[in-house]
Amino acid sequence: MSLLGGPSELAQVPHSSATSRSSYVAAAEYAMRDTDLPMGFALFDQGRYAEALPYFENAAKNLTNLNGGDEAALFVAKLLLAGFGKGDENKRAIEALKRAALTNYVERFHLPVFDPANPEMNTASGEAAMMLGAIYQQGSYGTRVDMEEACRWYRRAAFVGHVAAYKTLGDIEYFGLGIPRDPKAAFADYKRGATRHLASAQVAVGDMLHDGDDGIAVDLPRAIAWYREALKHDDPDAAYALAMAYESGKGVPVDREVAFGLYRRAALKGSIEARVAIGDYYRTGTFVPRDDATARRWFELASQQGSPDGMFNYAALLANGRGGERDLPRAWAWLKVAAAKGKQEAATAMAVLEARMTADDKKKALALSGAL
Repeated sequence: MSLLGGPSELAQVPHSSATSRSSYVAAAEYAMRDTDLPMGFALFDQGRYAEALPYFENAAKNLTNLNGGDEAALFVAKLLLAGFGKGDENKRAIEALKRAALTNYVERFHLPVFDPANPEMNTASGEAAMMLGAIYQQGSYGTRVDMEEACRWYRRAAFVGHVAAYKTLGDIEYFGLGIPRDPKAAFADYKRGATRHLASAQVAVGDMLHDGDDGIAVDLPRAIAWYREALKHDDPDAAYALAMAYESGKGVPVDREVAFGLYRRAALKGSIEARVAIGDYYRTGTFVPRDDATARRWFELASQQGSPDGMFNYAALLANGRGGERDLPRAWAWLKVAAAKGKQEAATAMAVLEARMTADDKKKALALSGAL
């Protein structure tokens, strides 16, 4: 096989008319010559968004969806919605999203390989459909709230292989977000995601089987089985659910050692509830030696994540000097935040604490509470 020697030889290569052959072949050849899409991505990756927009616009105009036009349309929409267009471009952005979302779906070309460790991995069509769902759910970018339309786009995202969309749909149906609550429909969508190895959906199925709901019978063995499936993907909510089961003996034999290990696993992965639970283990000396300093650190982490229980327990240790120095102003400040979040005991504890505080303590406490 001989290679072309340079531009002069390249210019001599015959080009047949696009009308004389398949339009798909013509589009594929154009895509191979296109420089707009790669240039758009290069500029986008450098944060040069305004410069990237015209390149994406040209690519969207000239490429078919099967050759990158859908990706170009998606990025045109993103940049327009971010304000890089000329004036109010919301309508044009939404049209670009619809073009990308409604790409002619061919599974062997478009379906992403679902990775449980990266459930948000997506195609252009799936990402555009999810964006449209969120836009209509929130009534943003010049639209009105339309949950029927939102669900239609989330359903489209699921159809084109974005497995995480099943969890979104299930949440809308389970909590009745803008539509009548429908536990059976929620369970069905959670199950669709769960059988496709989406950990968050596996936990949701487990929760519904654990607690039961309208039309969903309690089934502890199946609930535990789904939690175990989610734990294979290192899901912190699954670890926490199993820890509670082993602590209470609900669905499995009581085993404090296993429970503690699972709480710790969930806590290290960021579970707020598990961090409070681990703190309680160390505060009370349950199963592990009492260690106020360690308890205090876990409660502080949970407090920083917004847990009212963590705040209350952390304040108690601060106020009594357990696990570290006594700090009445900081304890009062955390109690104030906990009370604002609905922790009923916090208001009473604040009053008790105020009796022990100086005027200077109270001044510091107010300043701290405003910063938390």
